Amino acid sequence: MATERMKTFTFFILGVAYAAAQTGCAPNSQEDRSYRKVVAALDAFAINLYQEVRSEEAGNVVVSPLSAAVVLALTWIGANGRTAQQLGDVLHLPLSRMIVAEGFRLVMDTLPTSNNQSDGEALLQLANRIYIQNGFDINQTFSEVAVEDFRSGVEALNFAESENARNLINQWLANNTNDKILDAIPPGVITAATRLILVNTVLFSAMWLHQFPKSATTNETFHLSETEQDNVSMMHGSFMLEYSNLPEFNAKAVKLPYRSADSESYMLILLPNSVEGLETLERNLGQLYMPSLQFAPRQVKVHLPCFSIEKRIPIDKLVQQLGITTLFGAQADLSGISYASLSVSNVMQKAYIRVDENGTEAAAATVLIAGVTSVVINDPPIEFKADHPFLYLLMVDYNIIFMGRVVNPNE
Repeated sequence: MATERMKTFTFFILGVAYAAAQTGCAPNSQEDRSYRKVVAALDAFAINLYQEVRSEEAGNVVVSPLSAAVVLALTWIGANGRTAQQLGDVLHLPLSRMIVAEGFRLVMDTLPTSNNQSDGEALLQLANRIYIQNGFDINQTFSEVAVEDFRSGVEALNFAESENARNLINQWLANNTNDKILDAIPPGVITAATRLILVNTVLFSAMWLHQFPKSATTNETFHLSETEQDNVSMMHGSFMLEYSNLPEFNAKAVKLPYRSADSESYMLILLPNSVEGLETLERNLGQLYMPSLQFAPRQVKVHLPCFSIEKRIPIDKLVQQLGITTLFGAQADLSGISYASLSVSNVMQKAYIRVDENGTEAAAATVLIAGVTSVVINDPPIEFKADHPFLYLLMVDYNIIFMGRVVNPNE
């Protein structure tokens, strides 16, 4: 087959959150091991990716590491040589393609919850899709893994009609994120040289288990720094919550649970003790091993601002800084995808999150081109006042679905 340089190899990852949950885990021990290895890899990648995001992006941040990891992992399935090694190292993937494929199949099958959102139950949906140029051949093994393990649909388009192709893909992305992510692929990204576009969407939607009374929301001061402040809409509520004091990080943490019948889903708020302590907390985030954090049920008076963030994240730039370099040039080895000579030109993510009295709504899109036990607590209520910059992680049974920071709720 004739060699062809693909100028544009596109992956799209899109995630939307409104407060969601995870279903059960793997059904047997071998699958359970694969699942846990992939979940551990996803969380390690999430922290490393966020370190790059925080250093590159000013102000408020939202990113879906899961969304980015899915498309990059699918690319790894079709990569060889140094390209595969770099992708595997940065994603912290096991060496076995079988384990990775099996692990992601379980992620795709077990993370999502039912489409039936009764009474605001947490909803988490993942979807993948591959768009290929009419007449362009992809490796059968790669195609089978994409369809059977990554649960991807496949559709042929004519990328020479770039604007029509862009509109069709953007519509699919909007449909799969409840119209939270619009115009995810900007004009000019798809060209006649495009051969393959991989798309992933993450939809996360739910209501708080303990809703904040809207009547208690007031305008209050939010300290942007020691010398700057702004007035924001501050929610208030007193709830029995899982709380953790983190003296080694000069911070505290609280879990705000979502309604979920079959799993644990929550927003984890990491609040520095000092107004200007966010940078130090972010820098040390890699030392914060989430499963080892010690939480205890406490009555907590929560003061949390309403906030809404929308952000475009240059995933391609960030993963190159992490060590994935050959993927984007003439040295790219994607021979497991096609005999044609392919390289990646862009990896982009558009993300969105909104937090209010009812719950959380978040969305992300990435394009790669080429139950607590009831106890009686006698201690006085803990004051958790997020009136200065803080971190948030949207978690589903220790899986980081979205994460970011709030520097100014009014941005």
